[in-house]
Amino acid sequence: MWIMPLEWDALYRRAYDGVNYRLRGFAGGRLAGLCRPTSVVFLLTELCNAKCVHCDIWRNKGKEDSPTLDQWKTVVRDLRSWLGPIHVAFSGGEALLRPFTTDLAAYASELGLFLEVLTHGYWDDQSRIEKLALARPGRITMSIDGIGDTHSLVRGREKFWEKSFTSLQTLKRVREEKNLGYVIRLKTVVMSHNLHDVANVAKFAAENGMEVFY
Repeated sequence: MWIMPLEWDALYRRAYDGVNYRLRGFAGGRLAGLCRPTSVVFLLTELCNAKCVHCDIWRNKGKEDSPTLDQWKTVVRDLRSWLGPIHVAFSGGEALLRPFTTDLAAYASELGLFLEVLTHGYWDDQSRIEKLALARPGRITMSIDGIGDTHSLVRGREKFWEKSFTSLQTLKRVREEKNLGYVIRLKTVVMSHNLHDVANVAKFAAENGMEVFY
């Protein structure tokens, strides 16, 4: 399988996305059946070590019967061969609970996919975050639902903000030290619990060279 240079990947994605979006509405939608996926999200796990007030996936317990690393690599490789270097996201649950997530991320990046990995950043062990950064994804998205105590309240665990903040600082440091190009994006779920703090998330993102997505 031929891997395009990075700049060609970006041009391909823009052209590919544009054609597929336009086909959906062209000729009254009669050509919509020709469209292909422009973005694919893989749920690597349904387990999570947060206890968010707006989500109950953390209630899932026990051992998961899920694909192995080699099986996931086959899926990712076949997807790349079929659709080209499209946007692919690894999510959960908490994606980094899977021991092979960073290895799979590195493999997907090597194939030329525009990879996004979603995490909550609630980790004492920052080597996990460093390894994710070194996997060279296109974007790392961290769930941030407020600044300080607001975030910890929404996420349902003590010191959640402190640990997520440390992970963000690690991502910034590794990006600068290794001259990496990944985007750091903050993802905020707007709700009554954090409505007063939504603007502060945007301000924090702007001050730290990050994107924000609501």
